[in-house]
Amino acid sequence: MIGTDQIAALLAPVSAHVLTPERIEEPLQGGKGGTERASLSKYLSDKAEGYVQLYELTPTFTYQGVYDTYLLTVDAVADTKAAAVTLAAACRKQLSSTPRRGGNITTFMPERVEALPGGIYRVTVQFEVRQARTEE
Repeated sequence: MIGTDQIAALLAPVSAHVLTPERIEEPLQGGKGGTERASLSKYLSDKAEGYVQLYELTPTFTYQGVYDTYLLTVDAVADTKAAAVTLAAACRKQLSSTPRRGGNITTFMPERVEALPGGIYRVTVQFEVRQARTEE
């Protein structure tokens, strides 16, 4: 099965730090006063282009026993709305299949922009990942 490590590798050309699901707490550690906002601001101060957070693949359904599909959620987080939107667009371009180049990852839900406390923005994009079903 394709995993988040392989997806992180697909995002290597994106000019931002990519965090796999097991590193989800990393941006929230080390802020002054222990607040989430301070921690996130401090984390972003070291990453001018923002960062990308991958979440665990969520199984959605099996299509006629031929392939399984999974939902992949990707967050692009940056200290400006423009930077977060640009980062999300880069992720979408890198991951999404096209008729010309093919692939097994398609955009499932377009970008959703969310303002977080402290002037930070998160843009969430969801993808559908297809995986051929194999019997083990």
